[in-house]
Amino acid sequence: MNCQPGDLARVIPPGAFEPCPLCGKRALAIRSDLLVVCEELLVAPNGNPMWRIAEPIRTAGIFPCGTPFTGTCFAIADDLLRPIRDPGEDAVDEMLQRIGAPTYDADPALLGREAAEPTEVRP
Repeated sequence: MNCQPGDLARVIPPGAFEPCPLCGKRALAIRSDLLVVCEELLVAPNGNPMWRIAEPIRTAGIFPCGTPFTGTCFAIADDLLRPIRDPGEDAVDEMLQRIGAPTYDADPALLGREAAEPTEVRP
C-alpha cells in the first residue's frame, strides 16, 4: 500500500481512465499530477485498496466514440497515488546507495592561489 490516512498524494501518470458504457473504449477521467488528501481506506469491488479523498474531483470529457461524460470522483485507487510526506529520520537516499555520495576533495593547484590561501576579511 502506498498511502496512509492524512497523506497528501499525487496522482501518478497516466491518471485514471473510465470505460465508455457504449463502445467500451477508455477516456482519461482524472489527470495525473493532481494533488489529493487521503482520508479513509476503502476496498473496491475488485478487492483492491482505494482512498476516499478530502475534496471530490469533478471530471468531464469525451469518450473516443464521441459520447460525453461528467462525474464526481470521491475515491481513488491506492496504486494510482504516490504520497508526499516527510521520509523520517531513518530514510535512505536510494540514489546515494546506487552511485555513492559526492566527494568535495578539491586540489588547491586546480583552484588557483586565492582558493588555497586564506584571504583577509575587511569590515
